[in-house]
Amino acid sequence: MRSLWEQDGISLECTESPIAGSRTSCQRVISPQLRSVPMKTCVRITVVPDAESAILPFSWSCSAEVWVNMLSKDQKYKHSKNLTERHPTIQPEMRAVLLDWLMEVCEAYTLHRQTFYLAQDFVDRFLLAQENMDQHRLQLTGITALFIASKVEEINPPKVSEFAYVSDGACAELEILQMELIMLKVLNWDLCPETALSWVQLYLQMASQSDVTNLLEFQFAQETYTMITQLLDLCILDVNSLDFTYGVLAAAALYHFTSIDVVQQVSGLKWMSLEPCVNWMVPFVESVAGNPRAPLMRFLKVPSEERHNIQTHTDYLTLLVIHILGFILS
Repeated sequence: MRSLWEQDGISLECTESPIAGSRTSCQRVISPQLRSVPMKTCVRITVVPDAESAILPFSWSCSAEVWVNMLSKDQKYKHSKNLTERHPTIQPEMRAVLLDWLMEVCEAYTLHRQTFYLAQDFVDRFLLAQENMDQHRLQLTGITALFIASKVEEINPPKVSEFAYVSDGACAELEILQMELIMLKVLNWDLCPETALSWVQLYLQMASQSDVTNLLEFQFAQETYTMITQLLDLCILDVNSLDFTYGVLAAAALYHFTSIDVVQQVSGLKWMSLEPCVNWMVPFVESVAGNPRAPLMRFLKVPSEERHNIQTHTDYLTLLVIHILGFILS
């Protein structure tokens, strides 16, 4: 079975091996046509010069296989800003309030940033797959998504009773467990997206590490990572962020703290693909820049070298209002 994938000049032609566990080495070839099919075993790659650096020689796997798998997830795990159109009683502002509250819950229970971004993805994909959900069930949907995400990402996830408690009586334990089954069925148990955060982590690893064959250990600067993630936190509250794939969203955020050369080197994306998201993100960058940056929080049971991985909460709703008012007045 052959498959072809392309993103801004990166095209990967792959064939499923008839022998279980076998894999040939990757070779560059010229592909006359492109189509998107899930990849199994990588055997041939086509790379145009300006995107070549995005495919790195990993020591632990076929680099093209890793890359195309990440790209394919951006297509498989669909999200859209039109999700609110499927629910007349749910407004985009309600989604923003929900996600802002989930950040607070994450901080309270020292949950990882990736846990929050998984929950955000689960909420958005669930809403996109449903219709006419009552707004009163939105909080239940959000806390259930975080409950699922914590079991996926955390070593010691909070118990369902703790999630019920933090909802201040709005969501009972039984309701969360029942909604968990509903969400898992609707999401088809697809619980491993490449989030905007995981793309940022990969890009930063590639940009900050000279030994590109060892990307398993994070070596980027905590301060840079925190600034970029705070920008992403604010952007993700706006439903219009769902206009872009997570890979593009992460690359645009990285652009505002580095340069177009760095972004193109680590992402393989061309400027024409990045420009709409980069321009859309400018007011958010200005809002974050105009707000005093809080130092990294200290957590009792979290080592100092891991603090940047814990999801924290800032007054993002106020920053979002500033962004909206600026857009209206401009």
